[in-house]
Amino acid sequence: FVIGVYLFFIAFMMIEPLLQSTVSKIATIKERAGAVGIFNTCQFIGTFIGGFSGGLMLEYFDYQVLSFALIGLCLLWLVWIAQLSRPKKAKFLYLELESLQANYQDCLDKATGILDFYINQNEKTLVIKCLAEGDYASIIKNQIVR
Repeated sequence: FVIGVYLFFIAFMMIEPLLQSTVSKIATIKERAGAVGIFNTCQFIGTFIGGFSGGLMLEYFDYQVLSFALIGLCLLWLVWIAQLSRPKKAKFLYLELESLQANYQDCLDKATGILDFYINQNEKTLVIKCLAEGDYASIIKNQIVR
């Protein structure tokens, strides 16, 4: 039982930040906060369901059954994690709209290395998500900033 609990929490502590980071990297700039919020909500609901299910298992079964169930969950998580693909590494540029050239949108359409961009009208900021490898961030910045 004790080994099963240790394995479960080791896997849980590894998967929790990895999945949240992956959700943040995969989501578009505009939808990132919502995606992370939905992920966190599902995470807490899952924690509740897991604790409740574990309590029910202990109520109706013994520690051995719970141990095998935890080991089975750990193995399922390992299989699932092994199938995940690594998202592209990205950098974020935050540029004030006032500092940009008049034709910055044309430059964004032609630039390579841009994964996504978003104009935040409230903060008057252009947010660019570009590839981290190479020097895309500084090249893009030099093309669109006055």
